Amino acid sequence: MRAFRSLLALCWGAALIAGSVPALAGRLVTPEESNTKLESAPLSADPAHPLQQGWSSFGEPHYGYRLDYPSAWTRGTPQAYGVSLTPPSDRASALTSVFILNLPFPTTPASGKPAGKAAAKPQPVSGEKAVTMLADRYLSELKAQAPGSKVLRDKPFRWDAGTGVIMGRQIVTEFMRDGLPLQQWAVFLPSPFAPVLHLWQYTATSVEFPQTLEDAQGILNSLKPVAGK
Repeated sequence: MRAFRSLLALCWGAALIAGSVPALAGRLVTPEESNTKLESAPLSADPAHPLQQGWSSFGEPHYGYRLDYPSAWTRGTPQAYGVSLTPPSDRASALTSVFILNLPFPTTPASGKPAGKAAAKPQPVSGEKAVTMLADRYLSELKAQAPGSKVLRDKPFRWDAGTGVIMGRQIVTEFMRDGLPLQQWAVFLPSPFAPVLHLWQYTATSVEFPQTLEDAQGILNSLKPVAGK
């Protein structure tokens, strides 16, 4: 899945911009501990989420979503319709980030061309099917790029999008990258307004993952779809 490859490039690019990868202090979080922390978190975003003090809002109709984030975090737009959020350097290393990416739904092959008519265009799959296909491709790419990676959690995600509950999927993984243990929480959310999937990802070293998890979850809780223009 190209989106996963792009995300890793952006994540490690941030570390190169900041300089050498910082030394990590503290005790590594075990898979069991990480899973326990996430099990205590709700499986769905809170629809009635007022803007917290010290938080800012981001929303562009053509992005198809809006969200809130801590004002101290740095917001970037690494690619079209994508947003990157990174905490200040005194909170975490340059490897900690939240990304939101837009991925088009996969399409089904066009049916046979009727006599005397133009060939039918491929049609996007349903939102449910898109979640399954893109999440499975994500896991396949992760396995190929990070041998020995572990899936700590793979469960449905109930997303209250304002117009109703939409079923997505969340996956928490642990893998090594350049000798460093990383954890990633990926949530696959199909838009109710267009054949687009919003991929939300929180990545951090295993040491820092629980330290900024609350802020990352707050960003996810605020994420809502909007009708594009």
